[in-house]
Amino acid sequence: QTMATCNVSDNVIYSVTRKMNSRKKAYCTYGRGPCFTRESGNLTQRDTQKTSGYLSKSVGIGQQKPGPGQPQIFTLVMKKRGKIRRPSQQRVDAKIVFGNRKKIKKQIEAQTKYRLYRGDLSKLAQRRIFQIQKIRCNYKKFLKKEAKYAQEDDDDDMDEDNGGGQSQEDLVEVD
Repeated sequence: QTMATCNVSDNVIYSVTRKMNSRKKAYCTYGRGPCFTRESGNLTQRDTQKTSGYLSKSVGIGQQKPGPGQPQIFTLVMKKRGKIRRPSQQRVDAKIVFGNRKKIKKQIEAQTKYRLYRGDLSKLAQRRIFQIQKIRCNYKKFLKKEAKYAQEDDDDDMDEDNGGGQSQEDLVEVD
């Protein structure tokens, strides 16, 4: 869902939606700390004008589920200015294929800086993708550790079951 405002500046949109926004949440800050939002097209999820998803030009990150044996694919989501009255046709996706950091950086800059489309958000998009990549790597390591510990626990249970039965028979004396 995007706001259809073709003849209003971005400053006006932000100043109107800044105070009363249904997607704005003050998570555990009670109005004193930073406010976060859940709006689409906001890279940092913070309530700032620079990264707001309601602007006429915004950059977001989407994820596509890869097929078996394929690398992870991200999409850089941008808006078309001319399709403001047709929100379903407004979204433009550019694929970003996983690789090394230099390759990802080059792909993002090709879509933002070199096309003069919000070049100031290219570093934020890179940081967001690298953070997601780091979280996934740590989660895979966590799953491997859990599987290793579960396997060791199963082996210990099997040893106790086999050894426990024999030791009980040895303890019983028959008169």
